[in-house]
Amino acid sequence: MNIILMFALITGVNLYYVKDSPDLLVRITSETQVENLTLYYSFSRTDWDSVVVERKGRLFETKLKSPDIPLLKVIGLYFTYTNGETDDNNGGLYLYELSIYPRILMPFSLEDFEVMVEQARKKILSHTHISEAVRLLSYMGDMLQVVPYVKDEQSESDRNRLLIEVEDLKSKISR
Repeated sequence: MNIILMFALITGVNLYYVKDSPDLLVRITSETQVENLTLYYSFSRTDWDSVVVERKGRLFETKLKSPDIPLLKVIGLYFTYTNGETDDNNGGLYLYELSIYPRILMPFSLEDFEVMVEQARKKILSHTHISEAVRLLSYMGDMLQVVPYVKDEQSESDRNRLLIEVEDLKSKISR
């Protein structure tokens, strides 16, 4: 079995809102035999922060205080185990779109944005549903501006490449 696939089967990251609060509960399920891990997280346009999380049975669980920023849209997560292993979702980070009102947590990936860029490109080249392409590009441009990334890592280069593609497609529409 592919080691990455096997790792994905035994590791799970779940996010929940804490009742009556904008704060988040993070639960990590892992079969890795360590007693704690370091969770790294970044909210929209904030610096990376970290917290050591202790094992509680099969789970690692911690609460994260949501910062009071007006454009809170995204959280990025990754973690390292005390044995030196890092789980950064294969370089893509664990990303969630946040909405406090209504309370929504929606996982996404930069790969999802690659699909959306292709959808917008097809709409533009075929000259059909241009208004949908405009909305897609606007959404992606806004989100990519606030998506957390790790400096000098794959997540940064993927984000930057997607931003360039979005801007290129926007310029094709405005011609």
